[in-house]
Amino acid sequence: MLCPYCNSELPDDMVFCTDCGKQIDTLDTSFHELGYEVFEVSPYDTEFYNTHPYDASYFDSPPYDAPHYDTPPYDEQPRNTPHYDTPPFETSFDPAATIPQPVIYIQQPKQRSKIPIVIAIVIASILVLGGGGFGGFALVRHISYNKAFEDYRTASIFFENADSISSFRAAEEVYQRASSEFARLGDYQEAKIYSTICSNRVALCQKNTNYIEAMELFNEGKYEEAKEVFRSLSGFNGSWEMVDQCNYYMQLIEAIKLYEQGDYAAALVIFESLNYQGFDKAAENFQIAIYAIANELYQDGNYYEAYKLFKSLKRYQDASRRANACTISFPDSGVYSFNNDFNSSSSDLVIDGSKSPKVYYLKIYDDSTLVACIFVEPRSVVRFNLKPGDYIVKQSTGPVWFGDEIMFGDEGTYYLLESDDGNNALTIEDGYTCTLFLNASGDGNLTAHEINRKEF
Repeated sequence: MLCPYCNSELPDDMVFCTDCGKQIDTLDTSFHELGYEVFEVSPYDTEFYNTHPYDASYFDSPPYDAPHYDTPPYDEQPRNTPHYDTPPFETSFDPAATIPQPVIYIQQPKQRSKIPIVIAIVIASILVLGGGGFGGFALVRHISYNKAFEDYRTASIFFENADSISSFRAAEEVYQRASSEFARLGDYQEAKIYSTICSNRVALCQKNTNYIEAMELFNEGKYEEAKEVFRSLSGFNGSWEMVDQCNYYMQLIEAIKLYEQGDYAAALVIFESLNYQGFDKAAENFQIAIYAIANELYQDGNYYEAYKLFKSLKRYQDASRRANACTISFPDSGVYSFNNDFNSSSSDLVIDGSKSPKVYYLKIYDDSTLVACIFVEPRSVVRFNLKPGDYIVKQSTGPVWFGDEIMFGDEGTYYLLESDDGNNALTIEDGYTCTLFLNASGDGNLTAHEINRKEF
C-alpha cells in the first residue's frame, strides 16, 4: 500500500510510515473491514430468511444497523389463500437454475478483537522509545529533522529582524541549537547542508553582535577599545574603515591637548596630517590650530611664516586680510645695499626696467662676495658706479615682498644670468657704461637659469 501522506511504498500491515513516520489510517472501506458478513443465497431460500431479517432497501443503499428480529418481518396472520404442501403446479425447471442469484448483504457487526490494536501500540512505542528497527529509527530521525528545521526557520526570522545585541544573540542561540541537531542527523536528507548554514549564521550573528558593541564604544568616545573590536572583525561591514576612524579621533584628541597646552607647532603637524588624509572632523580643528599658530608667528615678527599659514586658510575668518598684513611694501627703486670696495667713478652700470611691468630685485657678486643689492620698480631705471671687472648677476621677481632676507618668499622666481659663452654675465670695462635690460625682447646675449631661493 501507499502512505497517504508521502506516497511511500509500504507493506500492507504497516502501522506507521517508515519514511515520514506518521500513523497510517485505515482507508479500506470494504464490507468486510466495516464488520459485515457476506452471504450468497437464493431468494427462494426460506430457511435463510427465517433466520436472517431482510429488507429490500439493502439492494439500493449500503447496509446499516437494522433491528434484529427473532421472527420473520412479515405478518403471520392467516390469509384466505389456499395452503399447499407442495407447489400448486408441476414444473419441470428449477427457478434457482434460471434466475441470477443475487448477493444479499446482511449487517452482522463483528466483535473486533482489541489485541491487535494493543500489540500495534506497544510495538510503535518500543520503536519510538527504543529506536529499535529501521522504521523506528527513521521515525525518530524524521521527528528530529522537523524539530531542527523549525528551529532554523525561527532563527532566520529572528536574524532578519535583528537590530540589537539581544536580538542577534537570540538568533544565535536558536541557530546553534538547530546546527547541533542537524549535525547529529548526519547524512539524513539535507541535514549536513543545514548544519553548515546554521553554523555560518551563528558566526554571522556573533560578528553583528561584536560590531554593535564596537559602535557603542565608539559613540562613547572609547576609541582604543572600539578599535580593537573593529580590528578583530577583519573588514566585516566596513570595520577597517572604522579602525581608521578610531585612529583619526585618537590623533585628534592628542592634537587638541597639544593645542590647549600651547604647543601649536606639534598640534599643527597632527592636524595637517589628519587633514591630508581627508578626515572631515579634523578640518575645522586644523583651521583653528593654523590660525592660532599664524597669529603667534606674526606677533613674534616672523611675518613670512605667518603669511604662509594665513594664506593657506584662504577664506577662513579674516585669514586673507591677516596674510596681507604680513607683507612689506616694495622698496623704492635704487641700490638697496652696496659694498663701497667696488665703487669707482670711471665706470658705471645701468639697469633698465623701463619696459617691464614687474618688480625686480637683483644681487651682484664678485665671486662669492656680495657687491650690491638693487631694487627696480616697474617702468624704472637704476644707475650706479661700479669698478671694472667681471661680475655674477642674480635676478628675482615676485608679487609680494618680505624684506631683503626672505625677499619674495616662495611666491617669487629666482634666476642666475650667464653669457652665451657660459662665462659671467656682466663685464665692466674702465671708462665705459654697461647697460642691463630687464625683460628685454629680441636678440640678447644673456641666458637666465632658474634657481631656488636659498641659492639666490
